[in-house]
Amino acid sequence: MKKKLLAFAHSLFLGFLAAPGYSQELSLPTHLRPDLDGHGGEALGTKMTRHQDYLLVSAPGYKQSGAAMLFKKENDTLLLQAVLTPSTTTTQNSFGYSLALTDSFAFVGDYAYNNYAGRIYVYKMPPKGWADMTETSVIEVPGGQPNSYFANDLSVRGHTLLTGAHLRKKAYIFELQDNDWQKVAELSSEGGAGFLGSKVLLSDSFALVMNL
Repeated sequence: MKKKLLAFAHSLFLGFLAAPGYSQELSLPTHLRPDLDGHGGEALGTKMTRHQDYLLVSAPGYKQSGAAMLFKKENDTLLLQAVLTPSTTTTQNSFGYSLALTDSFAFVGDYAYNNYAGRIYVYKMPPKGWADMTETSVIEVPGGQPNSYFANDLSVRGHTLLTGAHLRKKAYIFELQDNDWQKVAELSSEGGAGFLGSKVLLSDSFALVMNL
């Protein structure tokens, strides 16, 4: 069975498993990357996540502040739908080190925002479909404490979002309520060892939080 997944600064090759024993290789052509500076600093493909026919790919070095690029698979081609950027300028190259995607929302984490307090940028799909945009809202680390590493990892399931702040040894669950993402739970563990929240995974019944 052929499987292939390669990512580097200026090209992205994806192997979509179409059937047992068969893989269709797709490439990101040059004309879909008009703003890359040609010096390899964009780090395209640092993180990737897929939802149905959509693929969200981060480029933390894009124009210094970073970007996340949303593609849609149509036939045998990846078509660029939107370039998602932050409205605030950051020079830490950390925008896009975590990603999550649903039918209507894209989430982009920046763990280094504001002295490593961290922030999640939320993008809601416009009524006419995805287009280049800045965030529609943000989710801040509860308490706003620096050196939290909030949003270092993300996991979403429906209208529930899980993220960690491993330097605070906590994880947080947010839910969409009245068009706003509200904190509904704070997860921690007894004992002070490790880095709770370094990796997270959400299922229908469980919130899984890694303690490194």
